[in-house]
Amino acid sequence: MEQIKDTTSKRSDLLIILCVLSFLAIGCHFIAEGISLLFSDQFQQVIVNMAQTNNPEAAAEFQNEFNQDVDSGYKNLPSILNITFNILCLVAVIMMWNQKMKGWYLYCIAEALPILVSIIQLICIGTNHIVYAVFEIISIIALDAVFAYLYYRQLKSIS
Repeated sequence: MEQIKDTTSKRSDLLIILCVLSFLAIGCHFIAEGISLLFSDQFQQVIVNMAQTNNPEAAAEFQNEFNQDVDSGYKNLPSILNITFNILCLVAVIMMWNQKMKGWYLYCIAEALPILVSIIQLICIGTNHIVYAVFEIISIIALDAVFAYLYYRQLKSIS
């Protein structure tokens, strides 16, 4: 009998784990952004109410910022951008699941775009919580770099 040679490479266990973790994270991001889009007005009102009990001046400032967001028409822009970046990331992870190196390049772009948007937002708009914002950006960069490196190692060994 002639043995049929398997032409497809078997996925490594680490690649499977990375892809599953990425699928779970992307799903959680979709849920969070969907909730944010649906209930953003209620969340903003809760923040204003909490601030009123502690600091009425801060509550008025929050309310003014929220009203400016609504007036400018950019209220949902961050959520829409995040959903777009998550779709790109999902496509990239599916490509890497299928062991395509092009998925890694798309993944790096899809992970870099939200970081760039956050940095631009931080520079242009600023924040009252600069230490938290910088820590968040640094931690996201570190986590993305670890995942990108591990994905690269797994895909490079296959090709």
